[in-house]
Amino acid sequence: MEIIFLLMFISFLIAATFLGAFFWANRNAQFRNLSLDAYKVLEDEQDQQSEE
Repeated sequence: MEIIFLLMFISFLIAATFLGAFFWANRNAQFRNLSLDAYKVLEDEQDQQSEE
């Protein structure tokens, strides 16, 4: 029976770690404007083709 409580504690600890990492990433603007980087890749490719 003790192993169940140990596993529950470990699972809550892992869940809290992932939740903390999500809030940290959200607070530091990691999820803002996700499509901008995709457009930058296309612009770089277009710039190289126009130079040639």
